[in-house]
Amino acid sequence: NFIAHSKWVYNIFKNVKKTENSPISYVKYSINIDKFKSENKATIRKKLKISKDVFVIATTAVGMLTNPFKDFRTLFNAYMKILDKQKKVLLIIIGDNRNNFKSKLYPEKFLFTNPTPQSKELIEYYSCADLYIQSSNIETWGLAISEALSCGLPVIASAVGAIPEQIRGLNRGEKNDSLNLFSLDKANGLLFEKNNEKSLYEKIIWMFENKEKMTLLGNNARSFAKKNLNMSKRVNHFIKYYNSL
Repeated sequence: NFIAHSKWVYNIFKNVKKTENSPISYVKYSINIDKFKSENKATIRKKLKISKDVFVIATTAVGMLTNPFKDFRTLFNAYMKILDKQKKVLLIIIGDNRNNFKSKLYPEKFLFTNPTPQSKELIEYYSCADLYIQSSNIETWGLAISEALSCGLPVIASAVGAIPEQIRGLNRGEKNDSLNLFSLDKANGLLFEKNNEKSLYEKIIWMFENKEKMTLLGNNARSFAKKNLNMSKRVNHFIKYYNSL
């Protein structure tokens, strides 16, 4: 007997011949939204010595720089284009060490940190950010995306695996954009095609230039987490499933 934590995993599993006769249930992934909530940004930035007028982008993964599933290269290339035009930005890379970073360009524009998962320190880094980015090659769910949304961060993410089950991409009226279809009152971020650094760059710039709309997306992100990612609402689903066995 199996439990899938996303519709994407559920559908993949159903098509695997070795387990085609095994029962599987779908119970959506969830987190503690009462723990993952934004703290005072100004206070946290003062503590971390980050200026209030800096546009802060966060991303996270274990071994981010070399993790083959996270595609840091696409984010790095898009960010370097940002730095050609805008210097008041900072990229926080959660989950790796600066010693593993080979680039020597703009060292002051990268902050490396490796807080303990679920820790107050991790929540502080989410809280000091303006935007969260996940440029993954694949995600069976995207735990960090859930955490960022719960902390009220708008998210730009690659449209792979189960990520579209969390990110409601904003319809900006762009032609042939089938990934972002939600209105401003429902959207919580933007989706882009994986490995597409040009598309990621354009969407980061849009966020930077549309801070009021970005704030609304952040508010929607927290509302989405409360409604769809609340662990306390998911417990009964697990109990019901276990009882059925």
